[in-house]
Amino acid sequence: MIPAATAKIMSQQFSPYLIISMVVGALSSIAGMLVSGLLNFPSGPSIVLVQFLVFLVVIGSGKLINQIKGNGISRTERSLSANS
Repeated sequence: MIPAATAKIMSQQFSPYLIISMVVGALSSIAGMLVSGLLNFPSGPSIVLVQFLVFLVVIGSGKLINQIKGNGISRTERSLSANS
């Protein structure tokens, strides 16, 4: 469920959505197993934790990109509001 939600944020088209979902799921599963082995944690919760952290990073980077872009406000509108 988490890889699908992460992929939905990253892509609005169906084909890339499926590919991103599979890649995020596979890579986060491998990373979760590595975390599990290194830290001696149970594998299931480790995988879910890694998937959740990836999800948070994607949401955070999306918000950061929106702030950099100015939330869709044009450059002219920003300069007008700054001069007021």
